Amino acid sequence: MSQSETSSAELLIREIAELDRLAGDVIASGQLDRVPHAELRRLIDAATRLYAAACEREGVELRPVSPAVSTTEAVRLSVALARSQDLSPFDLALWFHQLRPADGD
Repeated sequence: MSQSETSSAELLIREIAELDRLAGDVIASGQLDRVPHAELRRLIDAATRLYAAACEREGVELRPVSPAVSTTEAVRLSVALARSQDLSPFDLALWFHQLRPADGD
């Protein structure tokens, strides 16, 4: 199958697998200082938009991370995301009940 015959979704799935592998390599090798903050933000922006669109399409809150992500890592990102949007714990409480979690997943 040529690249022109491959859907954007299929390409994205392959790139995500490669990105996951590369991110692990960068963390393990201690090369985080070589990844500019602007590029990390770009990655999180894209993942956030993709996640939000998928939740909207499904009508439920999808499980955003696997058990491979520690509680500390998940909370660190959660707090940073909330602060980046100037959200307080009260604001989060209102949003907390907007979507129901997906079963299983």
